[in-house]
Amino acid sequence: MKRINTLVLGIITASLTGLPLISAQATITDPNWVLDRVIINQRGGSSPRAGVIGLKPNGTVDWENKDYVGGPYGHGFSAAVLHNDRLYVSVVEYPHQVREYNPNTGADLGALIHNQNLINQPADLTFGSDGALYVANQSPTFRVSRFDANGAVLGVPFNIGDLADTVNGAVLGDDGILYVNRAMNPPAIVTYQGPAMASPGTNIGFSGFPHDGSELPKYSGFPRFWQGSLYVNGSDGIYKLSADLSVATKWTSDDGAYQGTGIYSRQFEFGLDGFVYQAFSNGNVLRYDNESGAFSSVFSEGHENLAGLALQSHVIPEPATALLIGVGMLMLSAMRRRMR
Repeated sequence: MKRINTLVLGIITASLTGLPLISAQATITDPNWVLDRVIINQRGGSSPRAGVIGLKPNGTVDWENKDYVGGPYGHGFSAAVLHNDRLYVSVVEYPHQVREYNPNTGADLGALIHNQNLINQPADLTFGSDGALYVANQSPTFRVSRFDANGAVLGVPFNIGDLADTVNGAVLGDDGILYVNRAMNPPAIVTYQGPAMASPGTNIGFSGFPHDGSELPKYSGFPRFWQGSLYVNGSDGIYKLSADLSVATKWTSDDGAYQGTGIYSRQFEFGLDGFVYQAFSNGNVLRYDNESGAFSSVFSEGHENLAGLALQSHVIPEPATALLIGVGMLMLSAMRRRMR
């Protein structure tokens, strides 16, 4: 009996600590994945003021905080990223910070990173599989810096001056390699040895694109991995890169009514509800099929000068896991009563 109790307690402990009981593969859609909120940030300027907006799953406004006051050159809200239910937003213009907001209420929690020696134009934010926050500095100092979730510096920055151009994004791949998005002259993906490598920050590849229609457009950024492929925002939509990064193909389709001259696509994020969400400079949030890139629908509109976008979600436990946890809690309660 003692061995059985030990085994059951071990399984219960694994469930409670998040260890998988049954091997599961990530899918394009997951019925247990629940979208709680789409959070967008308003870039700001003389008008409107910069801030963050929380949208309900139906696209209507849940909360908004558009009261951030920046410096004399505008506010420049750029990227948004969620990690462990904490919302981080980069301020690419003065005062050049990474700020934290409460994703459930929109409350401004203050500057998390304001080290202008490391970030003077933070354009992109992303968390790596190593748990570190990667901040891509746009210009004039081309680097990618690493911080922990509380803003403490981790190691030496990736100085990527060999790019000699604007940096609009970076992402750490599961292979431990840092993928940096060069925005112009020509737009490209440049790879660097990641923090776990023997020579972190060493340039190991430059994937420029010939002018034959397969290259990334200028001002591209926000590289992200999805289902093993690298995707980049190309200012007119999302581009998918080939496995060897030699070809970039526009992956999303035009929607006809909501994209046009002078309208720029901005940050995007993949969801497990079958859609990829993308913010546009004209204030719209559009949805595309997250497998084919085909235009699906307008999620929300009527905002102003959008820049960043992040998806807040949670996963419902599988029924078997939830039942096991419930049974386990009952058993633990009964054991405590017996021990008294």
